[in-house]
Formats: sequence, structure tokens, C-alpha cells
Amino acid sequence: MNIPFISVNTLELMAYQVAGVDSSNSLLCPMLDARRMEVYYLLADRDLTILEGTDAKIIDEFSFRNWLDQCVISFFGSGSAKCKTIIRHPNAKYIEKINPSASTLGELALKKFESSQFEDLSSFEPFYLKDFVVKKPKSV
Repeated sequence: MNIPFISVNTLELMAYQVAGVDSSNSLLCPMLDARRMEVYYLLADRDLTILEGTDAKIIDEFSFRNWLDQCVISFFGSGSAKCKTIIRHPNAKYIEKINPSASTLGELALKKFESSQFEDLSSFEPFYLKDFVVKKPKSV
């Protein structure tokens, strides 16, 4: 059918959203809750240059310390709520109520379309940090 296939990383999408509305000079750290004390995150500068690519991190009081000692980081997304009580560095900034937006997704997809950034449908695999495991429900 010759229809182009475009993918958009959720964390990059969230960073793009915040870069468009937050005028501070902080680094951007979108986070998705990965249960318990773990988050999926990436770290980008204001130009959306990726400083730390998509990864999983177990959060403790020393998380992001090397970056926070040098500059302000804006944490946002569903994973940032659990960080707020643990990462209490003076350079840690928290932005509430940031969720992936369909309109921003369309904007990024259009940019990729216009610059012909297409995926190969036959070899593309979604990027998951953990294997999907189906568990049988516990009997009651």
C-alpha cells in the first residue's frame, strides 16, 4: 500500500511538549511510572538534544545528583510524583500534570513525515525496556 510508518518515542514527545511551554533554562526529564520506585526517563537539554537516552532507573536520594549539582532539572510526567518526596535537591524542579498529548504527537509525526523519517515496517519493533510477561492470576 506504500503508506509510510512513523514512530514517536513517548518520552521525547513529553520533552517536546514541555520545551514549548516552559521558558526556564532547565534540563528536561520526562518520566513514566514503572512501578515500585522505578521510572522510565530520558534527559534532554532545551534544544531537545538527548543527554541520557531512554532508560529505567530506580529512584533514590542520589538519583540525578551529578546533573543536579551542575544545573536545574525539570522533572515531569507520571513518574515524577514519586521522585518529589525523594529527590529534594535545590536544583530539582517539578512540573505537574504533564501527560503525552495527541496534538503534540501529531505535530512531531508531521515533522518526521516532512523530513522522511520513516520506519521500515518489516523490521520495526517497539522499544520496550522490559520484557512483557503474562502471569496467571492468583486463585482466590
